[in-house]
Order: sequence, then C-alpha cells, then structure tokens
Amino acid sequence: MKKRNQMRVANDYGIMVKKCCASCANKDYDEQDLRCCLLCGKHVKPGKVCEYWEMSNGLKNLGRERGKVQRRRYQLFLMDVRETEQVAKARGLAVGETPVECIRRDFEELFGSRYLIR
Repeated sequence: MKKRNQMRVANDYGIMVKKCCASCANKDYDEQDLRCCLLCGKHVKPGKVCEYWEMSNGLKNLGRERGKVQRRRYQLFLMDVRETEQVAKARGLAVGETPVECIRRDFEELFGSRYLIR
C-alpha cells in the first residue's frame, strides 16, 4: 500500500492536525455538496490542501479544556426522566420539564457523582 506524505501540524495544545481541506477554516461546500475553498473558489480533492489553508477554529481549540466524562448511568437516568415527562404529556397531563439541576441532585443522592473521570 502506498503511503502518502501527510503534512501534520500541532495546534496550541499539542494536538496534531492533518493539514487538508477538511481541517481548514476557509472550507465551504457548493450546490452539489462538494468541498471548495471560500477564498479561491476551487474544488479541493479529499486529503489535499490549497495555498490558503488555515486551521479551523474548532481544531485550534481542540485540547484546550480537559472536560469531564459523565457516567453512562447518569445519561440513561436523565433520558429516563425526559421520556417519563414526554409520556405524561402525551397522555394529556400538564407536566413541566424538570430542571436539569434537580435531576443531577437526585442522581447524585442515589448513585454518587455523575462523572466517570474528574
């Protein structure tokens, strides 16, 4: 298999980003949903890059915040609460949406932290 010479650059947080049209801040799509450059108007083939390449804002910020991973059990708990509310509304009951802060508090009282990784 032929290995292409792929140019990669690091963002400010050390995350390596492939330098191609898909990672460019100037990418756009035409009427046929083909990727093109906003600046030069040319179509750029997948994996290729034009002379106007600039890292997209989303990729510039990738790795900026560490974030927290929520437990799957909490996600399912939240979905169950929302589903119960929807069923009640479908039956014609006047049910308001439970504030997410209350759902979080209830979950943490029952199961502990809602985060898997802190």
